[in-house]
Amino acid sequence: MKQHEMAIQPLTPATNTAVLVTTLLLKQIDQVQEAAAIRHFVAQLPLLVKSLRLRYPASQLQITVGFGAAAWRRLFPQAPQPPALTTFQAVKGPHYTAPATAGDLLLHLRSSSPAVVYAAQMQCQALLTAVTTSLEETTGFRYFNGRTLLGFLPEVTNPPAAKVLLTHKAAPFQGGSYVLLQKYIHKMAAWQQLSAQKQAAIYGLDQQTGLPLPKADLPAHWSLTQSQHPILRLHVPYAAQGVSGTLQLRYARNPNWLQQVSAQAVQQDDPLLAYTVPISGSFFFVPAPQLLTKLGRGH
Repeated sequence: MKQHEMAIQPLTPATNTAVLVTTLLLKQIDQVQEAAAIRHFVAQLPLLVKSLRLRYPASQLQITVGFGAAAWRRLFPQAPQPPALTTFQAVKGPHYTAPATAGDLLLHLRSSSPAVVYAAQMQCQALLTAVTTSLEETTGFRYFNGRTLLGFLPEVTNPPAAKVLLTHKAAPFQGGSYVLLQKYIHKMAAWQQLSAQKQAAIYGLDQQTGLPLPKADLPAHWSLTQSQHPILRLHVPYAAQGVSGTLQLRYARNPNWLQQVSAQAVQQDDPLLAYTVPISGSFFFVPAPQLLTKLGRGH
């Protein structure tokens, strides 16, 4: 596979320093126009990535595109729908809530160059602006050695990407994956008042290695967000106008597993939720590059 083709729909953690995650809504005005515009965007995406990577070979540009359940039905009415694609359901617990929010399209841009991320964003926007509006746009960055702003390395224990990709049994969706996008705001002042030992006990990971700690006295965030099924986690730190937090993208072969993990944390009072507040939650399906190409051709 060519380098620019590998840069489309990547699920592996990246060392890119510049990140942009955008959630878009369809304007819901003209279904035919919207479908045509999205097909054109999808068809142009490989050319867009190839062009920028050729001009800026050190940029390591990567772009991931995902579709919400309602958007898939509206944009590809003649195509089969990913079998488990659904909408995220808000979760209410004794003290915390994980909200559900809208989202038709997901764009996840990554590069070693903020300028290239911006250039890619502008080209994507030019192709999409007639039929979409931006709901949420977050500019992120890579924190020290891939840490979250809370100081931990949760991606260390990620499974291989292949473990969260649909198999040939799910044809024609093999190679794709479901993703739960959630945005969190951190209460950094309160978190920084805790000792390193207390932070580790709450998170459930060793601060240096990122490996799970031995069973602690209280249920830890890490243990409450685990599943018997493989889940790959990507974290995007962000900070703007005095607000900082993390965008978390969790990938799995079935969104129900992601829903269950979110419910576990909220309903069992994950101790980390006292310091980090979820403010959004949306499911998307990320097609494999081959299926994305077919969708762009109207197949």
